[in-house]
Amino acid sequence: METETVEETDPVPAPVPLPEACASSQARDDLGPRSGANGDVYEEDANGLATVYAVAYNDTFQDIAARFCLDEDELRTDNHIDELIADEYIALQPESYANARRASGYNFPACPVSMNDNPLVASISWWADDESDETYRASVQGTPRDTGAARGATGDVRTDAAGDLVDYTVAANDTWRGIRDRFCFDYYFMWSLTGTDETPVLHPGDVIPLKPQFLELPVE
Repeated sequence: METETVEETDPVPAPVPLPEACASSQARDDLGPRSGANGDVYEEDANGLATVYAVAYNDTFQDIAARFCLDEDELRTDNHIDELIADEYIALQPESYANARRASGYNFPACPVSMNDNPLVASISWWADDESDETYRASVQGTPRDTGAARGATGDVRTDAAGDLVDYTVAANDTWRGIRDRFCFDYYFMWSLTGTDETPVLHPGDVIPLKPQFLELPVE
């Protein structure tokens, strides 16, 4: 009589226990630099808990998780990566993923993406009927969307009765890059809001329209 072969499987590794100090600490408390987690806290929340971390050379997920009293698997999942890169940034909570990606230099980190993983952003192209035309006209693609307050764009947004974006009030330390990232529009779309291809200086309290205001430009 034939006997069924039973395949041996590797045992599931036991989760790495957190440091004893975590028993009296909460998630995202910083227990201090150590081997494998020697980077700096880049961003904290209002309670002083770390939200974004700057990865250092030879850092590991296990040691970063231990330093901040986090679950290693959740830390990997929240950042959608399996490998750490020195000098990039990772989120220590899901809500900070976009901020971490932005700090690492990625554009439009909170915006939806196409099937090819390209960010879907509002943009504008300019065209003229012929060479004798004295005016460029705008062709608008997409509309801004609010992905939520983030570093570089923490001001208030105003909507109309239908919920459509109307304008945005600049807050302290806002930047044009942060605003474009938050509302998913590119540099060219910005022209239709400001009427110039220059990048205007921002001041707290400035109001930026979020619907195109300038759909024609003179041919120079």
